[in-house]
Amino acid sequence: MTYNKQTDIMTIKPEDCARGLLNDVGYEKVTNGHWSHSMQGWLYHAVPECLFNHVFLKYLGPDFMRERERAKKKQ
Repeated sequence: MTYNKQTDIMTIKPEDCARGLLNDVGYEKVTNGHWSHSMQGWLYHAVPECLFNHVFLKYLGPDFMRERERAKKKQ
């Protein structure tokens, strides 16, 4: 969930994700919905799981959770 976060290369609008998904249906077995999410999926599969989990839990996860809590309080 983006909670109305301004879009950037890693945060897209729901309409863009749906459009990308519908463009892939019938052509691909698996789709990520948008090219930026495809890049994230490739990175996830290219990096060893233990390294990905360490980086996410130590650096990305706490920021993500703070952002979610801040957005929930706004609503």
